[in-house]
Amino acid sequence: MNLSEVQEDFKIKEQIAFIKDCVKNLSGDPNFDSKSRELPKPYIRRVFMALCKDHTFASLKQIGNECGNRNHSTVLNALRRYKENINKPSFEPYKKLYLKVSSLIEPEAIDVGDNEILSLKMRSPARVRMLEYMSKQKVVVDQLKNKLDAFRHREVFHHIAMLDEEDLNDFEERAKAFLSMKRIKGKYNLKIA
Repeated sequence: MNLSEVQEDFKIKEQIAFIKDCVKNLSGDPNFDSKSRELPKPYIRRVFMALCKDHTFASLKQIGNECGNRNHSTVLNALRRYKENINKPSFEPYKKLYLKVSSLIEPEAIDVGDNEILSLKMRSPARVRMLEYMSKQKVVVDQLKNKLDAFRHREVFHHIAMLDEEDLNDFEERAKAFLSMKRIKGKYNLKIA
């Protein structure tokens, strides 16, 4: 194992420890990672394992080791059961626990306006990709919103929006003919197809 692998392993253990502390504090069960099957411990363990899988680069083996020395198949089973139960009303408190801890894991600071991600507490690959994409697209979205607002406030566009398909086709033909006039083409540098 080289130095970078050791550093990465340490970072993952640190991230899992942070998630574990959050789950212990927010669930009120400091021993959720014990071997006990007494409810709600198994549900809290499932939430913990789902959080680790979703918010770290940890392997199933690493997650199991940090959750009472369980093996990877136990973690896989817990993740499957978590997904099966997530929409059941009886699982609602655990879904809220997941969301509370996720909110603590969220990026510390994201400045989408300046097209850069400043710092992240934890780096979920999907979240980082999404934030990078959002930061790149924010300018385009803002420009489109401004254009849409300008169109919304013009009365003529309200009338066009109310046309049925046949009238809209007729309007389109007439508009093309109008725009193809030399005077209009020259004034606005238009190229009509």
